[in-house]
Amino acid sequence: MALEWEHNERPPFRSEGQDFEFNGTTWISTTNVIPADENNSGKDWYYAVVKIYVSGQHVGYVAVGYAGWANWKPPVNGCNDQSNISSDVPNQVGPEEQATGRRRMCIARYTLDGERLWVKAYHDDILNGVIQDSDGNLVVCGLGYGDVSTAYTDIPGVQPLYVNPTLTGPLQQFNTATEPCLSSNTANRGHFFVMKTTLDGNVIWNNYYTPTEDLAASRNRSWAFDLVETNKEGVKGYRVVGFGTDIQPQPADNRRRPFMVQLNTDGKMLWNHVERGRAPFWTAADAIWNSYTSIDRTVDPTGAEHFVLGGRVVDGVYNTAFAQYYIETDEDEENVEPEWTRSVSHETGIFPPTITERGQLCTDITFHRTGGELFVMWPVINDAYKHPEASLPYAGTGRVH
Repeated sequence: MALEWEHNERPPFRSEGQDFEFNGTTWISTTNVIPADENNSGKDWYYAVVKIYVSGQHVGYVAVGYAGWANWKPPVNGCNDQSNISSDVPNQVGPEEQATGRRRMCIARYTLDGERLWVKAYHDDILNGVIQDSDGNLVVCGLGYGDVSTAYTDIPGVQPLYVNPTLTGPLQQFNTATEPCLSSNTANRGHFFVMKTTLDGNVIWNNYYTPTEDLAASRNRSWAFDLVETNKEGVKGYRVVGFGTDIQPQPADNRRRPFMVQLNTDGKMLWNHVERGRAPFWTAADAIWNSYTSIDRTVDPTGAEHFVLGGRVVDGVYNTAFAQYYIETDEDEENVEPEWTRSVSHETGIFPPTITERGQLCTDITFHRTGGELFVMWPVINDAYKHPEASLPYAGTGRVH
């Protein structure tokens, strides 16, 4: 396999917000903006890429992730944990002391030859998933911060940030006065975010989705990792998966659970589902950090939609990878029970054993059809050391089930 092209380009602009400099002791605000060149960049990262088609022709790619700027933080916008840069100590050698700075959601479009046509920044934090829907628009998902959409003036086609919009309910937004911030712990903040844009990156709608209708409880962290387009008898929509913080009095309070939402094409939530437990693999009481991480969809000759979802359950410290398979007919208007659930750690007769005190990470999941027979391809990192939130280095063995 030969490398056809490679481009490493930072955003050609510096974001609105607050710039800082290090005075030898602490960070102070400044108007002395460091040069926006390759040597003074913050962190930039792509998490997902999708092929782009126009009139049936493959014309390029769109990549999503985040863009960052050294010695920079966003404007204050509600419960934004990125409002303080002091935790990022100077970490780049150069003529000036530099911190990596904070980050904004980023979408970039490329030609077939890798030429970047444009790159645009949106709300605070990360985009993890992207699709081009059958109407040609982009739909992205990730982790979002901020109470209102107007904190930045450069978001193209800016739209209100609603929380759990439905077909019949009132349109709600976060308000720090009525839904105060939970704590200073950044791990408690951020929201399951979905946005739809035109192929030029102009926002059509952007919303937050959470497992609870209570806005104050919705301040707890949720995160969207992947999505697919759906179609039931010509009615299109989107299925988005990740995790949400489950506010339950028993048996476990404030646990992160696998979470999925079904949206229509206008971003209105038709239903959501929290996967609290799936015996005998895990229960609501014994798993503390769980998430769907990936989803794929196919349609059979009868028109039924098939979904396969991958994810992780953190039982104590170590991950176990799990997969679920669903079949939905046109009559199914709510979440249905899965046809099966598989767990690497709990089904050693099916899957290779895991080293003691190691776990697994589900990296993706997809359908594959061969000779008319449908298969599920499930890449898993086995024997992973610790879990993604730990500070220790990763180690593992890649497998495809």
